[in-house]
Amino acid sequence: MEDQKQVIVLDGKNYFLWARTTKTLLRSCGLWVHCLSSQEMPKGIDEAGSEKGGVKTSAPISSSLGDSKWIQEDQRVVVILQSSLEQSILASYSYVEKAKELWDTLKEVYGNESKIWRIFEIQLALNTLQQGGREVKDHLGEFRRLWGELEMLRPHTLDVKEMIMERREQDQVFGLLLALDKSYVGLIHHILRFEKLPTLSQVCMMIQRRKAPRVFLKGQRKQLIRAR
Repeated sequence: MEDQKQVIVLDGKNYFLWARTTKTLLRSCGLWVHCLSSQEMPKGIDEAGSEKGGVKTSAPISSSLGDSKWIQEDQRVVVILQSSLEQSILASYSYVEKAKELWDTLKEVYGNESKIWRIFEIQLALNTLQQGGREVKDHLGEFRRLWGELEMLRPHTLDVKEMIMERREQDQVFGLLLALDKSYVGLIHHILRFEKLPTLSQVCMMIQRRKAPRVFLKGQRKQLIRAR
């Protein structure tokens, strides 16, 4: 389908960007309602309009046609969603046959990632992004894509002053975390799992607490060696 070409492929790390672009696509096609509601068929009636067992029902033709149209549209949404999944993810959820169920499942699995974590990943990607021999248009495309996702995760607010102060402190925290040694990876993961990023002073305190036990144990080890 032509409209599927506009969909970002979900790779497990870009859920927020994928969800936004896919939602926009489905809305443009008038199909977004299928991710919000799951219209059930009348009990005992299959997709062909027959009762289980092959006996024809006396359901109104207009009702049957409406149900048939819903099913057709719902399957179209499933196809669009499946076409936007990386192969490994598609293999895991190809059994899901209803649009709302597939959308909710993907949101539950990949959408629970903290926005703070994703913002940090993008900041890291931007700080390490290099052309690396690629075409300029490809390099600029990657740069704009990262900035676009970053702006989506950190939308503008009416209180501009508060927004600027908050993002300034966030950038300071991200800059500090990016500069830490690899031995602090566990602490970095812990900090980024917070729903709201701690302040710079709070992060500094966490780093000091993380360092203090190591210094103490190192001193104790030296004393034990001397005692021998």
